[in-house]
Amino acid sequence: MAVAVAVLQAVAPAGADMMNFSVPQSAYDAGLSRSRTALPPTNAFGDAVIVNSSNTTMTMTKQLTISNAQYIYNVGEMRWDTSALPDDAIITGVSLLVRITSLSNTNSRNLVCEWVVDGAIVAGDWTDPVGTTALNIAISSLTNGADNTLTLSGFNGSPGVSTTGNTKLRCGISGGAPTGISNPTNLVQWATFDNTSMFVVPQLQVTYSLPTSTPTVTDTPTVTETPTATGTATCTSTASHTSTATSTVTATSTGTATRTATATQTHSMTPTATSSRTASATGTATSTATVTRTATVTTTPTATPLVPNGGSCTSGGECASMHCVDQVCCDTACTQPAHACNLAGQRGTCAPIIAPAPALSVRAQWIGAAVLLLVAASAFRRRAMRR
Repeated sequence: MAVAVAVLQAVAPAGADMMNFSVPQSAYDAGLSRSRTALPPTNAFGDAVIVNSSNTTMTMTKQLTISNAQYIYNVGEMRWDTSALPDDAIITGVSLLVRITSLSNTNSRNLVCEWVVDGAIVAGDWTDPVGTTALNIAISSLTNGADNTLTLSGFNGSPGVSTTGNTKLRCGISGGAPTGISNPTNLVQWATFDNTSMFVVPQLQVTYSLPTSTPTVTDTPTVTETPTATGTATCTSTASHTSTATSTVTATSTGTATRTATATQTHSMTPTATSSRTASATGTATSTATVTRTATVTTTPTATPLVPNGGSCTSGGECASMHCVDQVCCDTACTQPAHACNLAGQRGTCAPIIAPAPALSVRAQWIGAAVLLLVAASAFRRRAMRR
């Protein structure tokens, strides 16, 4: 018979995950009952164990029926398929959620539970006393007719909660034989998979976390190379040409004529050339943590500005005017005859060249002196005649 089951979802703590597992079928939750008259039943006795996997309730009890002096010891077992848990899950908490339908506590006993090795629920699973590796809680703290969440322990032991298969739990009542004069009973009872009137079947709630991811190691070297190249060439040429001619004639009454001629030529050329080049390279490598390798190369060249008119040059490409004439940057191509761009006081401007006064030969100087003497003598004679 199919049974509708409601699953209550608990809330996991912050930073954790939770999975809820319900008993999947009748054979996965069952009560194991054993009884005997006169003395409490034990494993040593030949009393038969009855497995009840189809009952609507599971009963854990230690009671005495006075009328027939019969001791009844019942335990209960449950199994859940917990293989859906991640294989690397770190289990941090486990709870058992059950709907309690009956409670009795004549001798102030506890409900105890233990993790057991998985396997089908059989008569041989009955035992007394039941261990306390998973739970040991006073019956008086439980609530009848309500859903109870019982916090379990020892879930990381072996056996414990499995991440690869089934997980099995056995529960019973603590202490020895019940005592009292009126059917002393110590009992906890809850709904099973076959109880169609209840909304909760035995449910295992598992809280877990996953291992922290391994941090990524990053190695990022950055290489920066900044070469700076500066080239400066300066060539200065100064030419100076001076020619001076002086002629002086002196006439005296004694008839002596003096002729003086002076010629001076000065030529000077001063070339100056300066060349400088500076290159620098700076490399900086920084290594940080990464799995990726990145190289960055940056090159920053430094360009020399163009030379203005009048500055020294060797080609037109160095000049702002794009004209290099007479080894200086010129305002024009200066192709006219008898023009230059490096004249003193006019460097950088195309200007005509002024020729120096020609120098007189010795013969010409004597002829000139003779002419001057004749002119002077003629003038002197006329003055004498007038007197």
